[in-house]
Amino acid sequence: MLRDNTIVVFRNNDSESEELANYYLSAHSLSSNHKVGIDCSSDEILGSYAQFRVEVEYPIQEFIAIADFNVYVIVLGLNVPGGFYSSTTYDPYDPYYYDPYDPYIGNDIIAATSRLARINYEFSLHTANFLYNRQIYSEYNSSDAEYALIVSRIDAPTLALAKNMVNNSNDLLKQYIIKGKFYLDPYSNKLGILANEYTQDLLDFETRTLTDIDLENFITTYIDPYIDVVIPKVENDSFVWSWYSDRSNSSFFGTSTANIRGFLYNADADAAYTVRDSEIGRWCPLAVEAGYVNCAGAMSDPGYDAFLRPMPFYRSILNRSTIGEAQLYATPFWDWTISFFGDPLSRFIFAGTEPDTDEVVENESWRQMKNDSSSIITYSKNRECALEAILNYIVGSANILFEVALLDNAYDLYNSSNEEARKKIYNDLANLTLAYPVATNPPSTDVNTYVQENGYKISENLNEFANSAQVTDSSLIYNSGYWEFDFRVQNDSEDVSDYHFIMHVIEDADYCDPYAIYGNTLFTLNSEEDQTNWYYEKFENEFFDLPSEGVPQGYIGRRIRYKAPVENYSTYAKRLIFRVWQKDIITTYDSRDYEGIVSSL
Repeated sequence: MLRDNTIVVFRNNDSESEELANYYLSAHSLSSNHKVGIDCSSDEILGSYAQFRVEVEYPIQEFIAIADFNVYVIVLGLNVPGGFYSSTTYDPYDPYYYDPYDPYIGNDIIAATSRLARINYEFSLHTANFLYNRQIYSEYNSSDAEYALIVSRIDAPTLALAKNMVNNSNDLLKQYIIKGKFYLDPYSNKLGILANEYTQDLLDFETRTLTDIDLENFITTYIDPYIDVVIPKVENDSFVWSWYSDRSNSSFFGTSTANIRGFLYNADADAAYTVRDSEIGRWCPLAVEAGYVNCAGAMSDPGYDAFLRPMPFYRSILNRSTIGEAQLYATPFWDWTISFFGDPLSRFIFAGTEPDTDEVVENESWRQMKNDSSSIITYSKNRECALEAILNYIVGSANILFEVALLDNAYDLYNSSNEEARKKIYNDLANLTLAYPVATNPPSTDVNTYVQENGYKISENLNEFANSAQVTDSSLIYNSGYWEFDFRVQNDSEDVSDYHFIMHVIEDADYCDPYAIYGNTLFTLNSEEDQTNWYYEKFENEFFDLPSEGVPQGYIGRRIRYKAPVENYSTYAKRLIFRVWQKDIITTYDSRDYEGIVSSL
């Protein structure tokens, strides 16, 4: 339980800061040994990392080292510094000085929440997040905590507003269900590849995740690439995710709401420059004043590639994560400018939704079923070949006694596995496999319609073994010898990496092909050199062309698929070994072997 692994940090000799810390402890029934006092400036932004290190980071490290519990969550309280400037002038005596030609160096303001998430590691500007955008969900655990802690700020223009953040979180934990409106603005007037990618991420969220959130929503409409379409005002809102309009005012929020306001994020350059002054119209202090339980923003321009991503954030929430965990998985970089505000232990569900899981959907279930049925039939062909080879060996033997003793049994075994016998054995399997989608997916009238509408094909042998539900359109049947192979991305590196793959397709022991040479490599395929015919599971059960830069770290557990081109076709029922190496820019990791058979799927 994350509550028991949480500390709250206050500023020594600051009565309001300590009062808020005690208020937070009381709200979560935590004892005073979860409270950390530090001697620090009240400035929201410190002048350098050296100052931040001495005033904030070191005292927290010292507390963690002697605490009688594991610290996974840090809450920075009222008037505790929220960030620091990165190095701007050359100082040969400063070990944290960086190359002035580094594009990330300058007047960047590094968020305290971002830096302290990596408190157990040396400060390293703009560090890619190993936990970012996990495609296969798993709860935050001790291994994740070794990599990054959950850190948030509860700070505000006044003590009363800071306490209100705690009160709102408490209300949320009691109510647990959020019912307010979701406001999404996927469009801005920003141009370029990275800006377009962010817009696409928001649009993907709209079509692939927002549809799973059972809330009324408002979504802006695209007009023109040079016009920043904005959300005019919110009413009865619980969530806002927008970009790029970087200023607003308190009138943006309706005068009242019947729902708890859960999370607000506006992707811009300085929404979180300060949370202690709302007069300038930045989004984070406005959200705090409007009663949002949590919000996030940049203290200085993070770059479009560093904006929070909504899909991993809300997929985590759908899986019952705390908001602190969700922000961890939605953050592309550490030691950078994005700051989080509010209670990281906040947790809620959307009315009418169930936890998001990787359950196999009906169509994918049938695709796997027909592939497996085809493989079963094909392995029976391989058995027929093996029994035929045994029979031929006995017939060709010069030992009469040997032949007489074994010939009848050998014939019986062969006849039990020849094509006629196999069709009798697997006729029901083939019929039921091809009839299943028709029975479960009305109004499809026949298997031809279903297969065509879903972009599938079937194997020739599966179709031939059926006699009551056959595919009659030859274009829906794979060519004999076609093969494809799926495998999953492994967690091979402790660093953030993009992965490519090398695959050797190797001949296995094969009774159906007397010319097969066990261990002979038929094809060597390298996705780094040529991405043709390589695909990755970008969304669950949806495959896209493998990117030239490889598959991101977050896709660990997702599938990679290779589809054989005509020149790599094999022979039906040929047994193969697929030897796969996963590699990043530095290391080629240990190979993994998989067995397969050319069933023509």
